[in-house]
Amino acid sequence: MPRSRSDTAPRVDLRAARAALPRIFGDVVDRFERHLAAERGLSAHTVRAYVGDVVSLLADVVAAEGQEAEPTAVTHDNQRP
Repeated sequence: MPRSRSDTAPRVDLRAARAALPRIFGDVVDRFERHLAAERGLSAHTVRAYVGDVVSLLADVVAAEGQEAEPTAVTHDNQRP
């Protein structure tokens, strides 16, 4: 049975989260998005889903480490259970 909206975590505004990322993370996300679309040839929906997952992870890293976070701050410890 599908879960209702009230059973899930609130949606994150991924556009706002992406815009708020430090430039170094934003650049990584841009390159990843181009790679998925151009080199891997994935559908727009798949690209959007993958990019959304990465943006969510990086937003969590920035929330924990601050705006000065570096890509080396991304570890297995940053993953949600």
